[in-house]
Amino acid sequence: MAFERMDGALLGCIQIEKAYTSAVLGISTADEGKLAQPSQPEYGVNTIAGRRYVILGRGVSIIHEKKIVGAVGCSSGTVDQNAAVAQAGVVPSSSAWFEEWMVSAMHGAADIQKSTEATYETLKAIRQ
Repeated sequence: MAFERMDGALLGCIQIEKAYTSAVLGISTADEGKLAQPSQPEYGVNTIAGRRYVILGRGVSIIHEKKIVGAVGCSSGTVDQNAAVAQAGVVPSSSAWFEEWMVSAMHGAADIQKSTEATYETLKAIRQ
């Protein structure tokens, strides 16, 4: 997880809920906002899950090979500005940069898994 605040952005505008909503639901918060209007199928979704779901156009999912691998959320501008910045932050999964990042992330996950397994084995040996 990463956070970035642009110089001059409002201090209270670092919120992960926009990215969280897009990552969990798999659609942009703008699209979710349309589904969450009165008489629509997801009306009130923003009032559940600890009110973590955002229905303003500020979050976009990052999808790679039909799987959600992350999301981008933006604040501090208008809804339209934030939606545009979030969309610009989503690198096409066909780009060389994205492929390199995915390989790096997978290696990082594998290293974490190996470290976790080693820690587990060490603790298991100590308990015996």
